[in-house]
Amino acid sequence: MKQTTLLLPLALLACGLLAPDAATAQSPARPAATASASPDGFATGVWDLPGPGIPGDLSGRLFRKGRAVYEIDAVLVPDASGPGGSILGMARLLAGPKAGSLRTLKGRFSGGPRGRGSFQLTIFGPGPATGGPVPRVFLKGTYHDPNGPFLPLGAFQGHWKRR
Repeated sequence: MKQTTLLLPLALLACGLLAPDAATAQSPARPAATASASPDGFATGVWDLPGPGIPGDLSGRLFRKGRAVYEIDAVLVPDASGPGGSILGMARLLAGPKAGSLRTLKGRFSGGPRGRGSFQLTIFGPGPATGGPVPRVFLKGTYHDPNGPFLPLGAFQGHWKRR
């Protein structure tokens, strides 16, 4: 697994030492975006499927109008029952007044033949002072990693929408 700037918070989250809301606690709450103000964008990055006893990972960026808005890093944890599994990770906001703040992300991926599959994930932002994190961004996409956990790495692409 490659090293990233989000590796420590991601490792803490995966080990249960960092609660999902702890990573977003430093940022003040903001009102939820309305449907008319919801920007859409695309996402792209590297996808490395898990292997036997080894989690996989994904790393990439979400873009809006050609500008990177989020950087994401996550662990792919395979299901014991078959192809697919959970996605657990962190997102770093790259633009705007809260640039640099961390968000948690969770999702699912499903596998198909020859290293192809799809995924969905949600990036959670800070919620009200009395509650936990709330969904802020929904990302849906596909991946292709024909070599599985071996080099060269695969890739993903998708589209996101602010909630």
